[in-house]
Amino acid sequence: MFLNNLIYKKFFNSARFLSIKKNLFNSIIIKFFSIFFLFGIPKIILLNFTSETYGIFLTLISLSAFFYLFDLGLGNNLRNNITRLNIIGNKKLLNEYISTTYFLLISSSALFLMIFFFIKDYLDWSYFFRREDLNYYNINDLVNFFIIYSVGTIILRNFNQILLSRHTSYLVDVIDLVSKLIFFLALLFTYLYKFKIDINFLLLFYILSQLITYIISNLIFFIKFKAYIPNFRNISFKKICNYLNNSIKFFILNLGAVIFFYSDKIIISKLFSNEDVANFFLNGQIYFLLLNSFNLLTTPLWSSYTEAYYKKDIKWIKISMKIQLFILILFIFLGILIFIFSDLILKLWLGTDYTFDQMLSFSFMTLILLRCLSTIFVNFLNGISELKSQIYISAIVIFFNIPLSLFFVLKLNLGLSGVVYGSCICVIISIIFQIKIFNNKLKK
Repeated sequence: MFLNNLIYKKFFNSARFLSIKKNLFNSIIIKFFSIFFLFGIPKIILLNFTSETYGIFLTLISLSAFFYLFDLGLGNNLRNNITRLNIIGNKKLLNEYISTTYFLLISSSALFLMIFFFIKDYLDWSYFFRREDLNYYNINDLVNFFIIYSVGTIILRNFNQILLSRHTSYLVDVIDLVSKLIFFLALLFTYLYKFKIDINFLLLFYILSQLITYIISNLIFFIKFKAYIPNFRNISFKKICNYLNNSIKFFILNLGAVIFFYSDKIIISKLFSNEDVANFFLNGQIYFLLLNSFNLLTTPLWSSYTEAYYKKDIKWIKISMKIQLFILILFIFLGILIFIFSDLILKLWLGTDYTFDQMLSFSFMTLILLRCLSTIFVNFLNGISELKSQIYISAIVIFFNIPLSLFFVLKLNLGLSGVVYGSCICVIISIIFQIKIFNNKLKK
């Protein structure tokens, strides 16, 4: 008993945990204010627009997420290596890695945009939208514009990975909070002064709010931390293949995650109305607060696992896992509580601008809690760059997800909730494999 107390005391007094505690304390304060925007932004959009327009907006954002992937996993790989190189204290190699990564990010983004400008007029995005919406909303032009923005700003978003690698995840939350604040204020201004705006302005407000925040954040950081400024002279052209090796694996994993988590919205946009897309999102939004809160607690652990595994501090890893599982139990009770009062929460939040679906609400609660459990193991596996096995898991999940969702919707007539139940089964499959890989890694 005394030995266990000593081990836990050492864990809670470790520099690694104190760094996590600092991030958590700051992030909790920031997330407290973010909760307002989590519920306020959908509400103010519905005051400005119809639920049908909001459904189109959500589908556009979901589709654009595919094109954030053109960082080719370089950001995730950079995050792990900055953590590792900071432990070693090799500043020259650190700047070489940053400079080469930024060179590859700029090159890949520029290449894609050049190709895209040649083929964009021949692309038809009608598969992801209802035919009657295409001309009315100028869907093809909106999607093309959003793609250009998504790929063009990859270099700015990579800044988040540097912040995470430095154990300053709370600054990522600050950037997110500021961009949401700007977006909300722009929408509130148009509502109060009764300006008539269409979906083009909605997307423009969304893009500008993020663009302004990221440009200012990048400038402040690189002025303050000059050692992280990419330098053309430090680009290692000979090591490009080595830099791309793990990055491509991260890219495949990220691609699988996007296909898995965003395909649900694509399926719904094809099988259901735009109002159903909006209702699907709104019924699930109250549970995403759980996922966001859990990610808040676990995100700083990614880079901490990199450090702990590199230093062979297995005890620290095991204790952090036990603590996260205990926290998950508390989240399960909280999830059940939200489900019991979900109709009342939605009514207080949205008034009559939604349709409550109890089965959909239950399926979302189940999916979010399963994703929380999966996150515990994914952060560890990503932190130690255990990617190959995760790619196999991702391939299995992608293979089954869409057929399962379609089976539940079309054959079992479960409606919107059928799409979520298909995802639940796939997440359970992932968790089984993740636990097995985690145990094998610690034994080795």
